[in-house]
This record gives sequence, C-alpha cells and structure tokens, in this order.
Amino acid sequence: MKLTCNTYDLKAACAKAARVIDKSPSPATNGLLLKAESGVLAVTGYNLTIGISVKIPAMIEIPGAIIADAKILTNAAGKLQKENTTLCTDDDILTVQNGRSNLKVKGIHAEQYPELPTPEDGTTCRVDGANLVKLIKKTVFAAADDKGVRMTVSDNLRLCATDGFTFAESSIPCEEGTAPGATVTIPPKALLELSDATDAVEISVSSKHFIAQTRDYTLFSRLMSTAWGIDVDKIIPKNTASVKTDFKALTSALERVQILASTETQPVKMSLSRDAIELSVRTTIGSATDSVTGETDSDLAIGINARYLVRVLKAAETDSFLSALPCLRWIQGDSSTYIYSGATEEEYEIQRRRPNTARSDNGGTGRQINK
Repeated sequence: MKLTCNTYDLKAACAKAARVIDKSPSPATNGLLLKAESGVLAVTGYNLTIGISVKIPAMIEIPGAIIADAKILTNAAGKLQKENTTLCTDDDILTVQNGRSNLKVKGIHAEQYPELPTPEDGTTCRVDGANLVKLIKKTVFAAADDKGVRMTVSDNLRLCATDGFTFAESSIPCEEGTAPGATVTIPPKALLELSDATDAVEISVSSKHFIAQTRDYTLFSRLMSTAWGIDVDKIIPKNTASVKTDFKALTSALERVQILASTETQPVKMSLSRDAIELSVRTTIGSATDSVTGETDSDLAIGINARYLVRVLKAAETDSFLSALPCLRWIQGDSSTYIYSGATEEEYEIQRRRPNTARSDNGGTGRQINK
C-alpha cells in the first residue's frame, strides 16, 4: 500500500474511528483498519459492537490495507504539521512520512480484522442530517445503557428512550425508504456517534445490525437483544392539566434551588398555582425557595428531582406542558413527548424525611414509569 492524503483529513478520520475502540485482548480490534482503493482511504475502528468507518480522498499509488495500533496512529497523526502525509507498507510495517518526520510502526495483516457488517435486505430510510441531530438531542439523554433506545422505522423515524424515571419520544419524517417497517433497540452510544451529522443519512436495519451512512462516514452497531418492555401508550398520563411558563426561567430557578437540593439529593417541591410555579427545598443545613410566573388551569403540588427535570426542560425546547399527578408531560408540536415521573405531595413529604440511604434510585423523588 502506498498513498498520499491531506494531513488534517487523516487526523480527523483517525480521531473519529478511534472513539469506539475499547481495550481488547485482540490486537486486531485494538487497531485501526486502513484500506486504500479507488482514490479513497477508509479508516475503520470496530469493537465488535459499534464500528465507525471514515473515508477521505487520497492519491493512491498502490492499493492495499493494514491494521495499525489505534493509539499510536492517532497520537502520531495529531502531531503531524506538514499539509500532506504519505502512508506506505512493507509487509507488516507501516511508514508514516510527513515532511522530515518519518515513523515506522509494526502493524497487523488486514486479513486478521473482523468482518464488518454490511447493509442487508431489510428496512431502509433516508433522513435529513440536521433533523437527525435534533432527534438524537431530544431523546437519547433519557436513555439508560441497559435499556437502549427504541427505534421504529416506517414513514417516520421514531426514537423512544427511558431510564425508568424519564421518558422521551420524538420523530422526524423519512425522505424515502423501503417497506416493511422495523422496530429495534440500539445502544445509546451508537446514536450519539451521529450527533454531528450534516449530510443526508441512509439508515439500514437488518435482523442483527443498524447501519447509518453518509457520503464519507459509516456507523454500524449490533442491535440490543434486551426486551424493552414498555408500553408507550400506557405511560402517557390522561386527564392532564394545562400549564404554560417560560422554560428558560424555570430551568434557571431549578438550577438555583438544586444547589441546596443536591447536597443531600433532597427532593424539590413544585407547587403549581393559577399564576405561578413555586419551588422549595428543605434540608438539614438550610432551605431555598424560588418561583416563576406561569399560567395553569389547576392547582397541584408534586415532588421532583431537580437534576432529572432540568435535563427534560433543556431537551424539550417548548414553553408549555401538561400535568397529571404524579407526572409532568410535555408535548412539542406533533412530534415529541416528554414525561418526567415525580411523586405526589404526600410521597414527597415521606421521602423528604427519609435518611439518604433509603431514598429511591432517581435521587430522592419519583416512581418508576409503569411498564
């Protein structure tokens, strides 16, 4: 193999592909696969669960492939200064030449690299990259690693995520696709690797893998076999009360009282009245109150975990929500739903008085979303 490529492109490709590499007993999967053919250098990292392949243009004199240690190659590429870099191989030795700098490192024959997933016959769709980035931002924050993110592909691309106390759901239209539809569970980390997509993204779902491709970037991930076990229709509260407020002001108020609440993971009491939302917290070292203006058609009080609720507020990007004890539900247009599971006022008082060790897993307040 012998090729010349832009040094900045090489740095960026190595850094992106190396993000998914974990420590592995296999030297091959601790490395980056470099494959040169047809005017393109493909740099691939794969941990047998999630993989990234980045393509960059290159002047190729001799096609070929080799596996190079990911840490060494990424660190070396990051320190190169000249505009162009030449890569060449002699058996299993990779030479990296940049101006007067010359690095030789022992590699591994490409045949030892694991087989990479490829798109199969199944469900596919194309979505706008900017829309996909917004979709990921609105949903994946609520995902627990062991539950994953539920993806449904049909006329729309829909993502659902939950950690047991917070639920987020949103969708975007598919520009084009093929039937039949599919519903699968994907590791949150895989979707986060698409958080900087700009070009149109081609999505393919098979029986074992999820693959997302742009012009020069491919993400592939194994599907999770864990049963999601949540009936979305059942967890959406009914008979809700309408509330409208400035979400930025509410977020700021929550972050202020959270300073004291986080000291002992104390719950925060949220009281909704006709013209205001009042927040209060009492701990063994002090108390804090704050309030914001709001409009509601019902009076109620619930206990909340401020940290969890702030995450939802920052994702929702809207200024109104519906409330139904003990949940808060946000609706953003026709495409997004957010649910935070809080506690009734009676549950709040009980939990506020408990020792820290007896509080629930969501930081002192709330019940798990019903499955």
